[in-house]
Amino acid sequence: MHYAAAKGGMDHMTQSLARAWGKDNIQVNAVLPGLVHSEMMPCFGPNRIGPVVDYIVKKTPVQRFGMPDDFEGISILLASDASSFITGSIIVADGGMTVGGLNEARTPQRSTSNLSGEPE
Repeated sequence: MHYAAAKGGMDHMTQSLARAWGKDNIQVNAVLPGLVHSEMMPCFGPNRIGPVVDYIVKKTPVQRFGMPDDFEGISILLASDASSFITGSIIVADGGMTVGGLNEARTPQRSTSNLSGEPE
């Protein structure tokens, strides 16, 4: 729960700062990574967190975890003049993880009964 609150706070802060600093031509954006190999989340090697990595990769449309160099392009874009009209954006770079069914257990199921409560 703390992690989710912190993430929500970062999103809101990004948008608030973009609103406040836009008049000064300062762009504020955030990049939200998915599962990325790092020291904190080793996706391969001797410290690999196997079951977690395997589950997420299976549910991700690109069928892989990210690597730090996957963020080079978006970083260059955001640091360049090409992004002068991009501000307050929350850019999801997760290989499709958020749309790939990772949260399908939470997806509401369609009811099979009519308004009277009787099965159709």
